[in-house]
Order: sequence, then structure tokens, then C-alpha cells
Amino acid sequence: PLTPTRGKGLGFSAQGFFDPKAPTASEQTRLQLGFDENFVRELRLSCQTKGRPPRLWVFDPEVELRLGGGGRHNPVGQQITADLASLMGAFAADGDLVWVPKEPSLELRERLFALGFPKVEYAAGDIPDRKIAQLGLWSADRDTTARWRSQVKQLQQESCETKAALFRKTYWVENALVYDSHLVTTMAECQERINQWQNVVFKSPYGVSGRGQLRQLQNTALTSPQQGWLEKTLRRHGNLVAEPWHKRVFDISCQGDTSRGEVTVNKPLVGLYDGRGRFWGHRLHGAEAQLAPYGEQIQSAARTVGEHLLGRDCRTPFGIDGYVYDDGGTPRLRPICEVNPRYTMGHIAGRLRALVAPGPSALWLLLTPKELPLWECESFADFSNKGQSRWRFSAGKLSEGLVCLTDVSSQTKTLACLFVGEPAEQALEVVRRAGVPTL
Repeated sequence: PLTPTRGKGLGFSAQGFFDPKAPTASEQTRLQLGFDENFVRELRLSCQTKGRPPRLWVFDPEVELRLGGGGRHNPVGQQITADLASLMGAFAADGDLVWVPKEPSLELRERLFALGFPKVEYAAGDIPDRKIAQLGLWSADRDTTARWRSQVKQLQQESCETKAALFRKTYWVENALVYDSHLVTTMAECQERINQWQNVVFKSPYGVSGRGQLRQLQNTALTSPQQGWLEKTLRRHGNLVAEPWHKRVFDISCQGDTSRGEVTVNKPLVGLYDGRGRFWGHRLHGAEAQLAPYGEQIQSAARTVGEHLLGRDCRTPFGIDGYVYDDGGTPRLRPICEVNPRYTMGHIAGRLRALVAPGPSALWLLLTPKELPLWECESFADFSNKGQSRWRFSAGKLSEGLVCLTDVSSQTKTLACLFVGEPAEQALEVVRRAGVPTL
């Protein structure tokens, strides 16, 4: 059959969006030969490698849930995974495969390509029966690696597995890499920490994205549900992480990688989290001056974590989260409060930052239906129709515009958006009104 890749032939090259009013010479020839417009649009995006097998990229974010005894995501969690699966293309090279539960729309693929994403092939459902160079997994724990390895018939290079213990928050406290935190094993010890710090947060060993946490503020008495959560979590895992809850000025993260046998560390990012610890997104540009006093220290902390991972023979992307807090009027950095030995949303933010022109303010957000009233919108479709504006580029990089990075449908639970320039300034005001520290 004539697929877009075969129909592309030699000499067909195009960038940006297809313009039916001004097709390129190659596009015009194919239209005159009888190819329909959608087929020609597909030609612009098709790419298969002939010189090397593709790498397979998979967004499978369930590792902490599985290790914590929670099984797999519920239908809402599965939909969120489906919403964000195509973003793994940010890590790919031209011709790679990205697994998705559902084929992304042509419109989304055109937006990502125009923004600067590589030309990838999306595999919806079954993995194509072809040679795969290597697995590129969001998390390379044993179960995830085995599940996806079993679906690939020809794999050139095995992935390095990440030991399950490294995903436990308690591991990093025990090894003194997350300091200012303590392990508690009994209800009496929980109460001691409440009495000591007044404002305290307890973390399940496998909590993620603000879930699996209990905040106890102003030294108030534990309610019955709070006491029940602590007792249940202690019975299941044997211990918890307890740490003081500081008045945060802003959150900061740093991503790194040990995949090639050495530690590489990226520039830090401002993380956007609300008062309950839920992740909203990152600032990509516009906060460099405020980050500067803390950059070297958090990068040094990230290198220390990377060296520890290499010492455990663990070759993986990783990220650390920290924050700057108000200590009686003096800003202080807590360089590490979380360690994630896998890809993180910060890694995606770093790839997006590389596609944005330096100078204009820029951020990316993960929006949920709960936030739509903040934008005076009734649905994601309403937000997309009102918000997406004409893009402007400078030296090949986006300098102005709002880009929806995921598909919009009636089932969408999370919408990833990139804001640059004036749209970014408007988005920051909305986020601040929601009580999220942004600098």
C-alpha cells in the first residue's frame, strides 16, 4: 500500500504548517496527481530511518503507584497518561517510535513539528514488528522494563534497570541525600515531629505529584481521618518521611542523566506548585536573575545524586526538587526535598526551553478541568479556541504564542500548554491568582 512515507519520495521537504493557498512545488505536484490534502499533510510529517533502527519511547508513569501497592491507575489516571503520551517525542530523534494509546490528531502532530519536535512515528496499540534499537522508558524499573521488553520482538540493546529501592523516598533520607527530613516508624514519633516543628508534612514512601502526603499545620490535633491515614501507611510501608513545612518563596528543580556512564546536569528551572504540593508546570524563561544565586548549589546537589546513582550502577535520567523558603525574612535554599530516578516533567520542560527563543517570558502548564474557570473557559475546547494565537518565531525559535501540546477532546483530563511572550505574562497572572508562587 502507498503509505505517506513511500509517497514522500525523494526531494520532498517542508517546514511549518501546510498552506493550501500557497503549497510548495512538491506539494503542488502531488495535489495535481490526485493525492488529497490530508495525505499531503501526512507526507510532511512522515519519517522512517533506513540507516539505524528506531528507539521506542514510552510514557508509563505508574512506577510509584505499583511499588506502593496501589496497582495501576484508575480510568482517570489512564486518561491522563493517554493525554501526555505524545510528549515523549520531545526526547526522540527523527524516525524514532513513540508509543501512544491513541493516534494523535494530524493537527497536533503538525503543531509539534512546527514547534520543533522531531519527525517521529506514533505507534498506537501494538508495537510494530521491526528491529528496535533501545527502549526509552519514562521509568526503567524492573516491572516496566519487562512489560515493554516483552512487546518488542527484536531489541538491539537492553536497557539498564533502576532498582526498586531507589524509588522510595525513605531511601534518600536514609542515605543522607535528602536532609532536614526524618524517618518515623510509630504514631508517637509522628506526634513528636508535630510538637517539634508545628508545621509538618508526612510523605508516603511512594507518593508523587502531591499525592501520598499529609500536612499538619499550626500544631493542631490530628483528626480521625489523618490519624487513620498515618496508621494505615505505617502498617503498609513500615515508615514515613517527616519534614518541616516551610513558607516557600518558590520551587526549584534540576534534571540530570547518568545514562552514558557519566553525570550530566541541566540548568535549573523554577517549578510551579500550589499550596498542597500539586504540580502545575515550570517557568522556562523570565526568572533567570532570581535563580542565579542558587543555581550552582542545586546543580552541585544534582551532581552528588548522579554520582550516587552511578555508584549503584544505575544509568538513568533523574531529577531533584528543592525550594527557596522564607526563614524569618531571609531566603534560604533547601536544595533537595525529592529525588526521582527517572524522567520527570522537568526533563520535558528542558526540551521545550530549547525550542523557545531566549528573552521573552515563557512557561508551560498542565491544566486540569478544575482550573478552567480561572481562564474564564467552560471546556478545553473553549480554552483552545480562545487561546491559541498566531505564532511568531525568532531565529527559528518560538518568540510569541500559545501552543496546546496535547489533543483536545471530550475525554481530555490534562491539557499541556506552552506560553511564550505576552501569553506567558497573562498566564503568570492567572497562576498567581490561584496562589501558586511564580517569582
